[in-house]
Amino acid sequence: MRKTLYVLLIILAFAGQIRAQFTQLDNFDNTSDLTNLFNPPLTTSPYAGPLFSALSSGGINNTACINVPLGSDQIWTTKAGYSITNTGVYILSAYFYVSQNSGYGGLGFSTADQNSVDSYGAPQYGIGMVFHGGGGFFANNRSLNAVAWDGGDLLLNHWYYFYLQVTAKGSDLYDIDFKIYPSDANGNIGTMKTEKTETNVLNTAIGSACALHVYFAAAQDRMTAIDNFNISLSGGAINLIAPTISTNTVSSVSQYAATCGGNTINDNGFSVTAKGVCWSTTSGAENIYGSVTTDGTGTSDFTSSITGLSPSTTYYLKAYATNCAGTNYGNEVSFTTPAPVIITTAISSITSTSATSGGTVAGDGISTFLARGVCWNTTGSPSITDNHTSDGTGLGSYTSSITGLTEGTTYYVRAYTTTSLGTTYYGNELNFIAENLLPTACTPPTSSGLCLMWISNVTTTGGVTNFNNTSACSPTSYTDYSLTSSVSQVQGSAVNMSFTSSGYPMNYAVWIDFNDDGIFTSDELVISYANSGGALSVNTSFTVPIGATLGQHRMRVRGDYFGSVIPNNPCSQLDYGETEDYKIIVLSGSTSDPTSVSVTNSTICNGGSTQLTANGAVGTVYWYTGSCGGTQVGTGNPITVSPTTTTTYYAKNYSSSSFSNGCASTTITVNANGQWLGVTSTDWNTASNWCGGVPISSTSVFIPSGTQFSPSIFETANGVCNNITISSGASLNIATGYGLSVNGNWSNSGTFTANSNSTVTFAGTSAISGSSTNSFNNVTITGTMTAPSGNMNVSGDWNSTSGTFNHNNGTVTFNGSNESIDHWPNSFFDIFTELSIDGGELVLHTDLPVTHGLNFGGSNAETINTGSYKVIVGTA
Repeated sequence: MRKTLYVLLIILAFAGQIRAQFTQLDNFDNTSDLTNLFNPPLTTSPYAGPLFSALSSGGINNTACINVPLGSDQIWTTKAGYSITNTGVYILSAYFYVSQNSGYGGLGFSTADQNSVDSYGAPQYGIGMVFHGGGGFFANNRSLNAVAWDGGDLLLNHWYYFYLQVTAKGSDLYDIDFKIYPSDANGNIGTMKTEKTETNVLNTAIGSACALHVYFAAAQDRMTAIDNFNISLSGGAINLIAPTISTNTVSSVSQYAATCGGNTINDNGFSVTAKGVCWSTTSGAENIYGSVTTDGTGTSDFTSSITGLSPSTTYYLKAYATNCAGTNYGNEVSFTTPAPVIITTAISSITSTSATSGGTVAGDGISTFLARGVCWNTTGSPSITDNHTSDGTGLGSYTSSITGLTEGTTYYVRAYTTTSLGTTYYGNELNFIAENLLPTACTPPTSSGLCLMWISNVTTTGGVTNFNNTSACSPTSYTDYSLTSSVSQVQGSAVNMSFTSSGYPMNYAVWIDFNDDGIFTSDELVISYANSGGALSVNTSFTVPIGATLGQHRMRVRGDYFGSVIPNNPCSQLDYGETEDYKIIVLSGSTSDPTSVSVTNSTICNGGSTQLTANGAVGTVYWYTGSCGGTQVGTGNPITVSPTTTTTYYAKNYSSSSFSNGCASTTITVNANGQWLGVTSTDWNTASNWCGGVPISSTSVFIPSGTQFSPSIFETANGVCNNITISSGASLNIATGYGLSVNGNWSNSGTFTANSNSTVTFAGTSAISGSSTNSFNNVTITGTMTAPSGNMNVSGDWNSTSGTFNHNNGTVTFNGSNESIDHWPNSFFDIFTELSIDGGELVLHTDLPVTHGLNFGGSNAETINTGSYKVIVGTA
C-alpha cells in the first residue's frame, strides 16, 4: 500500500481540543486499520455476505488493502467524528478495484458512527455518492438522484480513483462534486473520466449533528478491494474523539445474571450521553444495539446488572461510553455462567420390571424450570429423547418411578431438568440391573485363620447362563457376589460347579435358599463335597429339583480346610476358609422352542451383515454362538449380525422366568474378498459381482459353481488377480482380444474358455493345477510358471522373453492353426519335457529343447517353421 500521511495543523486552543485546518489520513497502512478505525455495519439489520477484512497484499503497489467479498451489503463508518462548520470543505478520496458488472459502491459522510445496511450503500442520515458501472446517484439521506457517466461504463478488473468534495454553504445547504479517474496498479491516475456536480443540496440532519463520520460502502457485486482512503477537512473542522473507558471485573455470576460496569471515563471534551456494558457469546463484539445495559450519562463510575443469560455459557463483555463523536469501548472481559446443579437420586426398590430414582434441582432463584424427571436407556448417557418421566417443575427434590423394564437388563439413569430458555441439563449417571433383590441372609463371622486359604475361583457350566468369578482373599472372610454373578438352569437339570482355592485345598458346601426366607436349611443343602484327594481345584455338580420355586434365589458357597470337616452350618465361623454368595435363577422347562430362524442373506461377504429372525418366538429371544446356550451374542428379534467367519447362530426363547429347552439355528456363510458372486452380470469388472469389489493384483479369486452368472472378461477392461481357483462346475471366459494377469497360482477344475487372441499372463510365481485340462490361447510368462504334470494346450503364441518356465515333466500341446514360441536370449530358452503339435504351423523365435518327445498328431498337416533356430530333442 502507498503510505502517505500528511498533517498540516493550525493549532488553536479551543475547549481543550486541537483545531485542524487540514487533515489527511491513509487508513489501511496496517492490517489492523480496518477494525481499529472503522465500525462494521449494525448486526441488528442483517448484512449480506462475509464482513470486509484486511489483506496484506493486493492493493495499490501490491501492498495492504481492504478485501470486499462479492455479495456483501455493508457500510463501514469511522469511529472518529469531525465537527461541522458552515463554511467547511470536506474531501474524501479512495481507490476502488472494479471486478464485476453488478451492484454498487459508495463513500461519503454520515451523522452516525455505525450504520445499517442499504441495497445501494448509502447511510440513513448523511450525504455522499453511489456509483455503479455506467453511472451513479447523489445520496442525500438515502434519497437518490441518478446521473450517468461520460464515456461509457467503468472497465472491469481495473483500479479507479474516486474523489468526493462536499462544500458547506450555510443554512444546511451543500454543493457536491464527484470525479472518477482511471488508475494503474501503482496508484498513478490518468485523465479524468467523468465529473458530476449537484448544488444547494438541503440536509438538516448534517447541520444539526454533533459530528460527521466518514464511510465507505459496497452493495451486491461490484468491487473487490478498497485502498488509500483519504480524508481532507478544512474550514476550522475539529477531529472529535469518543470517550475512553475501562471495564470493571465481572462479579456475582449466577446461572442467569452477573454484575459488571465501567470506570475511569474520559469524555474528551464532549459530554457523555450514554454509558453501560454490552455483551455477546462471541469475542470482540462491539454493538450497543445488541445485548446492552443503559446506565446513565456523565463520567462517573457505574455498575451494571446483566440479566437474561443462559447457564453454562461463556460471555464476552465490554463497557461503553458515547458522546457526540461516537461510541468507544473498554477492555474485554469474559466469564462463564454455571450450570444448574442437578443430582440423580440413588436407585432403589429395584425389581425385574421397575425401580425408583429421582433428583434434586438447585438454581439461583431467577430461572424457571419447566420440566424435570429422570431418563434411562440400556447404552449409557440417556437423554430426554429416551424413556423418561415427567415429575413436575421448579426447584427441589422429586421422586421418579422407572417402569417397563426387562428382567436381567442393565439400565443407565440420569436426572434432568429443562429451563425456560429451552436448555436441558442432566445429573450424574447411575446404573442398575432390573431384577428382584434377593432376601438378605446371615453374615458369617471372620474365619479364625484369616487368609491362610481362600476361595479364588468359582465357575459354573451346563446352565442356560453361567458365571466365572475369580477373587482375592476377603478381609472379612465373606463376599456377596449375587448382584454380579449368577447361573440359570431349568428345573430338573444339572449345574456343574468348579472350585479353586489358594493356600491350601478345601472341602465345599453349597446351599440354595429356595423359599427366599433368608435362612439356609438342611433340605436346601445341594452340595457337600469332601476333597479327599487334596486338590486345589475340584469339580462337582447338583441338580435343580423338579419342584424348585421359579425365579432367583441366593446361593451360598462355603469352603474350609480339607483336613477339617465339610462345612455343615451356613452361618457359623469357619476355621480357615471363606464364604461367598451367588445368585441362581430357576427356570421352567415349559417355554416352547423357536421353530426356525429366517435370514435376509445366508451367505454374505466378509465385512457385510445380515438380519436374523427367530420364528415361533416367545418372550425375549436370546442368541448364542458355539452351541445352544453357548456364547451369548445378543437379545431381541430380529437382530443384525456381522460375522467375519462362517458362523452358526442359535435362538432360545425366554418367557415367564423360563428359557426354552432347545434352540433353532441357522448358519451364515461368510465369503472372503475375491469370491465371485455373479449377481449382476457376467462382467468380471463389475464391482457388485464380487465380494470386496473388482479383484486387484493382490486378490485371490475363487469362482464357485451355481451362481446366476459366470464371469467373463470382455468389453470394459482386462482382468487381474493373485491366485485363481475355478471350481468344479464353474466356468471362466476370456473374450477375443482381452487378457487376465495372474500373479499367483492357477487351479482349474471347471471350464476355462480362451477365445482367439486372448492372453493369460503369468506375472508372479505360478503353478498350474486342477482336474481339468487347461486350454490357453496366448501365454505370456513374465514371472515363473510351473506347468501341470499332465497336459496343457496352447492355441496361440508362447512368449516367455522375461520369465521362467518349469516343465514339471508335463506335456504342452500346440493345437492352433498358427502358433509361435518366443524366448530371448537363447541361452535361457524354455525346456519342454514333451511337446505335441496338433494342426497348423509352429513358428520358432528361439531354439526349442524337448527332453522326451516331439509328437505330431491329427489329420491336419503340422509344420515347424524353425527359421534360423533349431529343435533339440533329447536331454538338454
